Amino acid sequence: MRAAAVLIVDGITQPWNSAETADALSLRVIEAEFRTNPLSARRFVLSDFLGATVLQRVINRLQICEVDPICILGDPHHPASVEFAHSPVDGPQPSFQNLWAEAEQLFLQFAQREIDFVFLIRLGTYAELDFVDLLQFHRENGEAFTCVEGTRGPVHIFVLSLAKGSGWADALKSVLRRAPSLSTRYKFYGYINPLASAYDFRRLAQDALAGRCDLKPVGKELRPGIWVGEGAAIDRRARILAPAYVGAHAEIMAAALITRGSAIEHHCQVDCGTVVDDSSVLPYTYLGPGLEVTHAVVDGGRLLHLARNIEVQIADRRLIGPTHSASARHRTGVNPLKSPTAHGIRGLVAPTECVEPASFHKAGEIAPSS
Repeated sequence: MRAAAVLIVDGITQPWNSAETADALSLRVIEAEFRTNPLSARRFVLSDFLGATVLQRVINRLQICEVDPICILGDPHHPASVEFAHSPVDGPQPSFQNLWAEAEQLFLQFAQREIDFVFLIRLGTYAELDFVDLLQFHRENGEAFTCVEGTRGPVHIFVLSLAKGSGWADALKSVLRRAPSLSTRYKFYGYINPLASAYDFRRLAQDALAGRCDLKPVGKELRPGIWVGEGAAIDRRARILAPAYVGAHAEIMAAALITRGSAIEHHCQVDCGTVVDDSSVLPYTYLGPGLEVTHAVVDGGRLLHLARNIEVQIADRRLIGPTHSASARHRTGVNPLKSPTAHGIRGLVAPTECVEPASFHKAGEIAPSS
């Protein structure tokens, strides 16, 4: 029994195939295209989250279940913020026709390779699904396709049979139109996050850091609830209060405070005295000195304040903005986690004569002032 997977991500401009692409270079290209979108309209399945994107995590989950190949499809003419359901089913749908042709070609190739089943996932909602159990359920029911349904409705994950006479072509077309005909329903009661907005993105980070879902940060848990990625540089005078995440090659400078489930993604820089509270800072973002970033998602010069539902673009790069990626890579070329001092963290930024390590605490504890 062999199974493949097709992931549909609205708005991407190039396909990806795990059988043809050994590394993740093309995945990074796909993800980079979304950094220009406003945060309030962004599809966060392509945003780094505790060290990896939701897209990468779903691919890993499928690979663990020995699903191969895994392909990604999208429509370059279909903006990420527009849903197929907003278009009339019987009207002109050039985007649907493109997607249907590409998907049909893939399914025909799968059938020629004697693949028995295909997982079809329209990536948006994050669901911690057991794909092996889903496939077993589908086989036992013997239907052409099975739809996964959560406690609040469908989650746009399907299994289709490729056996001759199974009617997979009609099933595929109805699924792509987002108007699936009657099918077997697989009831799923596990963790689901719709990832429909920046609020959901922040909640997913909070849930992961608090252990309310299976997602694990990419890095090492230096203290309970405090995760640090490879090559992160945290000054000895900085304070990190659990739960919190500091990504690979990020720099946290003197007197900075990271607290209340905040996530500083890879290659970010948090300057001296800045407080990051209940916020997500996306990769290659610089936060200037003396700031207080609270209840926010920040990406380069964009800041979305979740409590006030206001998004601003700040042009003054002395406040916030993109980091200089080349210089960031140069400065963080050494892996501080391998240093025997300071509990695995070496103060590469703003070195000091202080012999104390960076201050790690549980929420509610009083951190030392030096």
